[in-house]
Amino acid sequence: MKNSFNKITSFSILFIFLASIMGISNPLFAETFKKRKLVYTSFMSDKTLGAQADIAFWKYVEEKTGGAVTVDWRFNGSLNSKSEQQSTVIETGLADMGQWSAAYDPARFPLGGIAQPLFITDKPDLTSRAGYYIWDNYPEWKAEMNKNNLVLLTSYGVGPVQVAGSTGVIQKLGDIAGKKYRATGFVGEAWAGLGGVPVNVAGSEIYTAFSQGTVEGVILALQHLDLFKIHEGATFVLGGTGFGIYSNSCSVMNLDTWNSLEPGVQKIIIEAREASIANFSENASAKDKMFYDKFKKAGVKMIKMSKKEKQKLKDRLLPGYWEEIKAKQNKFNPSFGKLMDVYAKKVDEWDKAGKSQYKDPFDN
Repeated sequence: MKNSFNKITSFSILFIFLASIMGISNPLFAETFKKRKLVYTSFMSDKTLGAQADIAFWKYVEEKTGGAVTVDWRFNGSLNSKSEQQSTVIETGLADMGQWSAAYDPARFPLGGIAQPLFITDKPDLTSRAGYYIWDNYPEWKAEMNKNNLVLLTSYGVGPVQVAGSTGVIQKLGDIAGKKYRATGFVGEAWAGLGGVPVNVAGSEIYTAFSQGTVEGVILALQHLDLFKIHEGATFVLGGTGFGIYSNSCSVMNLDTWNSLEPGVQKIIIEAREASIANFSENASAKDKMFYDKFKKAGVKMIKMSKKEKQKLKDRLLPGYWEEIKAKQNKFNPSFGKLMDVYAKKVDEWDKAGKSQYKDPFDN
């Protein structure tokens, strides 16, 4: 009897040892977590690319926690109706987490804008990777977010930015001179530097301004050009300009909520980034191709700027454009310039290594 017990004990120890070194999972040895239902807020629809990426992200977390961590999804502004309220709703804990962009309050979150200057990258998934890289390796961004009771969850770039117009097709630097285009922020500054006339038009007024001729064109990502029905009046859309990512959007979590999660859950959340990037890359590629085809079918001329002309744009703007942005943003956070350089270097390195999964329809 004693020998039988010893054999069973020895076998059990051997099984546990083999399971640990071979990566065998067994419900008997799986880590268990406290049940949590986290409230997610967004003023946008659940059909947006960012929302779909976040849904994939949290599906991964739910599976890996054995269903312990789930999400109460609140889309379409059910907790808040305005984009600029997002941060407050999450900071105060009314929601545990949600979609957010530093662009809503650039003075408070200047480091959230390091991806947006032109000519850094046109690849939205590389924007995501670089965001995580900065977050993990440079404490300055964490400090900026933590000070406002926030933690980064997911990062995704909206873009790339395209130039859509209704008068005089733009294909080269000389075509930009005097053109009145709706362009704001870093893009507006660059448009002026290239000889164009940037016009600050509120998002709600874009369609009216374009259709009535107040502006000759609009500079936005394809999904936004479609959202504002720009294909109804556009004669062309120009891609391949290097105008970069329209915005670096994120989802963030309330810092107190994050600190209340078990270390094992936090680890799974960090691992879920790859699921988010893969989902976003695939869907962004498919949707941009769909919008590209929709515009083309509507009779809009879809053009890709030549590499030679793109280089002329860069030569005209750089390095002065980047240096002006750094000097201005460093007033809000002295680390902006340093981190922007790190960001640009990493995405260039990854781009050359073919790490991007995004497929630009203008490359076809």
